[in-house]
Amino acid sequence: MSKNFVIVILAILCVGFFFYGLIQKIEAEKQAELAIAQTKIAMECASMMQQKDKELTSRNEQLMHALNEARIARDREQENLKKANELYEKTVKKAEQSRK
Repeated sequence: MSKNFVIVILAILCVGFFFYGLIQKIEAEKQAELAIAQTKIAMECASMMQQKDKELTSRNEQLMHALNEARIARDREQENLKKANELYEKTVKKAEQSRK
């Protein structure tokens, strides 16, 4: 009877370990699926961030180009204003000389 009792205890332990291992395997598979899903999301986010980075770089280049064009236009206008002032002064001097 004691042999049967030991065999029953061992059988119960074996069944217990079997179910424990089965539960652990199921949990591990769930965790693996979750990790794969999270990795996929992370890769999509990284791809989207690279696209946004390219867009921002392009916009920055456009803004720098526009800024340079605005500076060139400003410099031209300052030059034209300087020439207009010089021409105005010459015209005023000629007008004053012709009055005398």
